[in-house]
Amino acid sequence: MSNTTEPYLLYQPNKPEIDTRTLFRIEREAGGLRVQNANVNCLYAEALTPEVFQQAYNFLNKYLFFDFSPVILDGKPYALLPADQARLEQQAIAYSIYFYVVNGTGTRMRLRPGGITVLNPVDELISLLDRAFGVDTPVSLALGAQILRRPLPEYRSTVEWKRLYYAK
Repeated sequence: MSNTTEPYLLYQPNKPEIDTRTLFRIEREAGGLRVQNANVNCLYAEALTPEVFQQAYNFLNKYLFFDFSPVILDGKPYALLPADQARLEQQAIAYSIYFYVVNGTGTRMRLRPGGITVLNPVDELISLLDRAFGVDTPVSLALGAQILRRPLPEYRSTVEWKRLYYAK
């Protein structure tokens, strides 16, 4: 989890609104509200409405401050493909909304600047970078550090820790 002290979070009030109905299939089903596309498949609590999902998605989107600009290594630019950028953003936001809903806040999300939680997307980012640039390559590590706005040694240490944790 994260709070607004994370470098990849910065409140940007002028970031444009997203119509979540064009981004996701949003349908009522037994047990809740299904939000789904190629990148996300979440079943939220029944109390969550499409309108509250729209509001929460756009609020949290205003906080995401990933740096997707290319990294230059050995004179060559490297960047995540736009589809992978969208996947990372959509997962970070949708899974954060899920966190709020399953932890009992339901439709009472406290959507106010400075008091939010956005789940750290490092696991999803590592997976995307592994597929695109190889496991722990200089490119994947440099790009991951830049996207999350972290110093390279700190990001490398996080990746090493994650690999040890999941190797259990």
